[in-house]
Amino acid sequence: MTGSKVDRTSVLATFRSISIEGPQRQLVFHYTLQNTTGHLFRVESNACSVSLRFVEKTAEPGADREPNPALNLIENQGAGYSKFTGLERIPTATPLALDQCPLEFQSKQRREVSIAMPYAYPESGGPKPSQTDLRAYVRAFMPRMDGFGLSGLAQNYEIIFPRQW
Repeated sequence: MTGSKVDRTSVLATFRSISIEGPQRQLVFHYTLQNTTGHLFRVESNACSVSLRFVEKTAEPGADREPNPALNLIENQGAGYSKFTGLERIPTATPLALDQCPLEFQSKQRREVSIAMPYAYPESGGPKPSQTDLRAYVRAFMPRMDGFGLSGLAQNYEIIFPRQW
């Protein structure tokens, strides 16, 4: 299938909300998926892994400079980044994935799904942060994250989970 166009329109994702879940206060992103086709669409279990999408750097002068140099810290320097942001990586063996998978959608059907990040919202943010607080936090401390993506390579499709926070 080399050279064939990747289908990004059969299943569309719409951002709904961010929440924190469990005693570790794990960040969870909630989306609605919709089958836009006139036929059954299946997301196979081998396509359930989700990847992070990042904002592409622009060639504009000064566009690649961060307002705060601490935001350039690499995630592997977790202690330094965590101290600055309060963003703590949760130890997990589970890769990013949809909470339900495999998925089967009838024509035009919608399904609610979520993606749990391996990060915890800090205790200092209060016991029940609002949607506004969670969105502001993610924008501030994950500034290059542009949403998520899922690819079914065998079927040549991609689902883009947009950043709308």
